[in-house]
Amino acid sequence: MSEKYAWRGGTEMLLRHGEGATTTLLVLPALFEEANRMRRFAVSLMRRLAEAGIGTVLPDLPGTGESLADLADVTLDDWRDVVAGVAETLPKPLMTLAIRGGAILDGTADFGWRLAPESGERMLRDLVRATALSSGRSASEIDRAARARPTALAGQTLSPALYQALLLAPAIGANRRTVRLGEDPGPRDASLDGKRLWRGAEPGDDPDLADLAAADIVLWTKTCAAP
Repeated sequence: MSEKYAWRGGTEMLLRHGEGATTTLLVLPALFEEANRMRRFAVSLMRRLAEAGIGTVLPDLPGTGESLADLADVTLDDWRDVVAGVAETLPKPLMTLAIRGGAILDGTADFGWRLAPESGERMLRDLVRATALSSGRSASEIDRAARARPTALAGQTLSPALYQALLLAPAIGANRRTVRLGEDPGPRDASLDGKRLWRGAEPGDDPDLADLAAADIVLWTKTCAAP
């Protein structure tokens, strides 16, 4: 079900599944171009969790998705404020489901489940590399420009404030369950087999991965609720 939340005198969209569930997860989506590539997967996962009796809430972050806000006017603190505001409406303890770069926004959660979490620095590295390949400019030139003025990176214009804040934004936190795919590098609590949808040329879905992830999340929520 689509809803709205207030932001800067206007509203932004919010998607909810499993309304009335005793457990509700705040979904923190992948960021930038990965958000579009993984949106269908995120919604598929939310539907599976609803079928298992777990609610989910997915806010469109300002400057992303269907938002009318200009990304060039958005800061990392804006996104964190949105997450904190939506979190205030949810039951405690607060549990988050973060996908890729969404993990940099889960700092207020009591418990978090994360799929292939990525730091801000690594996200920007990919954006800069893609921009360099398409523009013929060097990565170092693009990095200098992005630190100094609003700069288009892979088709999205980031402010210097957002760019520099992301460089320092880690994907870490206590009480987090980290799940990665196959042989992907990085620390993890579990591995799942599935497609790296964030690398696809077009938005995609992976029903088998959604099934595996949902099953893991259901078990994880039970451990969070245990005394």
